[in-house]
Amino acid sequence: MAQVLGVAAAESIHPHQLFAEMGMDSLMAVQLHRRLQRALGVPLATTLAFDHPTVERLALHLRRDVLQGASHQRPAEVTAAQPDEPIAIVGLACRFPGEGNDPEAVWRLLQQQAVVAAPVPASRWSPADWYDPSPEAPFRTSVARGGFLAEVEQFDAGFFHISPLEVISMDPQQRLLLEVSWEALERSRQDPAALRQTKTGVFVGAGANEYAERLQDLDDQAAARYAGTGNLPSVLAGRLSYFLGLHGPSLFVDTACSSSLVALHLACQSIRQG
Repeated sequence: MAQVLGVAAAESIHPHQLFAEMGMDSLMAVQLHRRLQRALGVPLATTLAFDHPTVERLALHLRRDVLQGASHQRPAEVTAAQPDEPIAIVGLACRFPGEGNDPEAVWRLLQQQAVVAAPVPASRWSPADWYDPSPEAPFRTSVARGGFLAEVEQFDAGFFHISPLEVISMDPQQRLLLEVSWEALERSRQDPAALRQTKTGVFVGAGANEYAERLQDLDDQAAARYAGTGNLPSVLAGRLSYFLGLHGPSLFVDTACSSSLVALHLACQSIRQG
């Protein structure tokens, strides 16, 4: 890749960066295809660089699909389950108020019957600007406590290959979905790289998005250009499928309060249908 791009040090090539972002054009894509085909001695698709647009994805494809490396076999395709066959949940991850950042912590909170309502964090808003003890006061709230996720503003944008500028415009639900889904894979002992290009499905149920309203006051026009993809709930499932390179069904469900339940139901149906 460094030779095709004319870069002196191969170490400067980031394995997760898109070829297009590195400056690769159509001619370079052809050159990369020819070099690899000559070096490996096997026929390769001419669309190689477009179908697998990062070094990491290209290397995985060559190793798993072209060279058939025994150490990195493609997971077996799912076959249809019998109607009465139980479906196992093998990995969980979550974020709840009261530091319920993993299933074990949530279980402890339930056992303790803990009350997790807390004062409004200073990083959210100033309660004094909105609080009034009278429930009848117009444009005010008589509640000064709530269930808040800790450090919801923290996000490792680089890990998920998202620019800092785009993150500003992203609904926290999108950030949380990426974090929690990756964590669920780790807890289920799944290698995310091994799932690339498999028929792994993503079914997402999500609630209302109030973040878009706050972006209306954003003065940064450069950041505002990402407001659409950052706040449309329909992007939730697609963003996760794209990041993980999954080729199975990918859909967002909005049935109000039953969204998560319906998403889980559809996922189970998909497994039963193979």
